[in-house]
Amino acid sequence: MTEERERPATVGADSSRPPRTGFIHLKDPDEMRMVFFWRLEVCAPWETVFSGWTDGPLSFRVVVPSGRQITANRKVRADYFHHEVASRLLSPDQRRSLILRQYGEYRYSGDDAQGDAMLRVDGLEVLRFADDDDSDSAILVVHAIVRDPDLLRADLAYGEGGGLPKLGKMLNGLLQSEDVCDSNKVALACESTGGSTEIASPLRTLTWIPLSLGEAWFPRFGETAEELGSRMGVGVSAEVVDELRRSTAGAPARRRLPEAVLAASGWCWGELAYQSGIELSGGPYAMARRNTHLLSQSWAVTVWERGVAYMPRQKDEFILEALLRTCSINVDVCLMILLNELNVRLLSRRLADTAQRLRALRKRRHGSSDAIRQEGGEGQRGEEDALIEEAIDLDSDAVAFLASEWRTDITRHMQADLILSWMQDVGGLDRGVQQVVEQARLLRESVQTLIERQEHVADKERQARDRRWEEMERERQESAHVLERAVGILAFVGLPLSVVLEVWSNLYDGGPRLHGAIGFMVGLGMILLALVVAWVLYLVFGRKKRSGQGRGRGR
Repeated sequence: MTEERERPATVGADSSRPPRTGFIHLKDPDEMRMVFFWRLEVCAPWETVFSGWTDGPLSFRVVVPSGRQITANRKVRADYFHHEVASRLLSPDQRRSLILRQYGEYRYSGDDAQGDAMLRVDGLEVLRFADDDDSDSAILVVHAIVRDPDLLRADLAYGEGGGLPKLGKMLNGLLQSEDVCDSNKVALACESTGGSTEIASPLRTLTWIPLSLGEAWFPRFGETAEELGSRMGVGVSAEVVDELRRSTAGAPARRRLPEAVLAASGWCWGELAYQSGIELSGGPYAMARRNTHLLSQSWAVTVWERGVAYMPRQKDEFILEALLRTCSINVDVCLMILLNELNVRLLSRRLADTAQRLRALRKRRHGSSDAIRQEGGEGQRGEEDALIEEAIDLDSDAVAFLASEWRTDITRHMQADLILSWMQDVGGLDRGVQQVVEQARLLRESVQTLIERQEHVADKERQARDRRWEEMERERQESAHVLERAVGILAFVGLPLSVVLEVWSNLYDGGPRLHGAIGFMVGLGMILLALVVAWVLYLVFGRKKRSGQGRGRGR
């Protein structure tokens, strides 16, 4: 098999020329590599921003000493993971990659082109992620070769103003170049610190530490703690030096790095880049030993909250394959962790925000007077209903995340699952998931209480409406009863009275001449007789009607 040679990039290189391929052909295990994971803000459509990128991840490959070529392309890595995990991490609509035609250099003096180059960025990857408002966001994966490890470590940990913001500024310029995104609609996420805004630190770093850097931790004959610390560029306590000396006694003959050296080397690159001025002493060293795990007799890993370091233990035929896994499979595992962390953080923030709004609404409702509550009742009920709907949706999102995205088993290979579990444990992801579960439970109980209170208020309002309706019905029945009595009286009185008046009129006009007192007395007598007859009729027929109505109500 013919080995591919890297075509060097030049300033002003022709963009029509094919990209360099030497970067993805892993040939030198003594070459230190770093992978930075950064949160990326995408303010334009995904397809537009990354239209010139290749679908899927970078396809790294190695040629092992036996002459066999091993390629970690998308298909091989998809077969390595479970189907649902591969679909989320490796599918073309979720993951894209780019080998830079002109690599970017990070120099010690920042923007000074004459400074020493510490880091060379050769490849980029992006993994899609839905933000708070369901807009496109991404995790940017930066593949780089470290040219000067000592200078880079000093710059990241102790550089003036911190080296990470300067590195982020260089990457922002790289993203906006013509060959990459050619747009100012994409940039690294920022954070507010001390009243100002600056580029946020990487979500995580992944480092391949060459064997020579690990061997540098072997204490020399008669070397003191100060001398070793000065040579390594970090503070080291005397007890740690003694432990290193005991563990490395006779190690050069075996040429296999002991765990003490692996822990110190992994601490240096997994943790120190984020915390300056920390000495490797009893506490940090004990934690480094706990965070260091042997993957085989050939290599090991140290896992920290913000960094992961992979280290070869000896130079053997497996070392190139270990480097290949570090740059491919283990990058995918790290992306899975970061996706879970971002989803947990997003869910937790949304749950907390909804809970605070529910609390504020309840306080505002209880603190207002009855008149104000009645005036704004419809608006408050509408706001409560909207918050309840939002809380139910959030609860569903949390359940969906736990059911479909939160995983402790992502592959049939035990090693990758172990690395995943170590990263979950050290990064506190398990605790974050438990917090989200507890937040969802408390919000669910709060919403249930609110729904029960709404039902109680609605029931009271319904009872009040029923009472008002009963009172109105009773008043209507009483009015109808009075009207019936009046009509009955008029009917019973009017009929005899009309007969009497008609008779009296006839007598007065055509009959005997009834005048004077006699006529008046006759008329008055007839009227009184008509009233008596009407009263007797009313008593007879009205009592029967009332007794019938009473029996009807009794039934």
